[in-house]
Amino acid sequence: GVPQSASDPGPSDSPALPRPARGIYAPINIQGNSLSALMYEIVPGFIVATATIVIVSRLRPANHENLSTLHQEVEITLKQATH
Repeated sequence: GVPQSASDPGPSDSPALPRPARGIYAPINIQGNSLSALMYEIVPGFIVATATIVIVSRLRPANHENLSTLHQEVEITLKQATH
């Protein structure tokens, strides 16, 4: 059989219940406490996602010409619709 780790709960007592999806696991301990004992578990994911958004937006070249043209077209359309 396949060896089980300490974090693997093994076979479920109830075969009707699905096993939870496995994600990325990082055994982070700070002064003997698990990360979830110190903060909500979603916080590191939020920080990584935010950093990724900022990095990608900085690396990607801005396309100001198209944005400026689109903005002007929308302004004209809104002015025509309100008059």
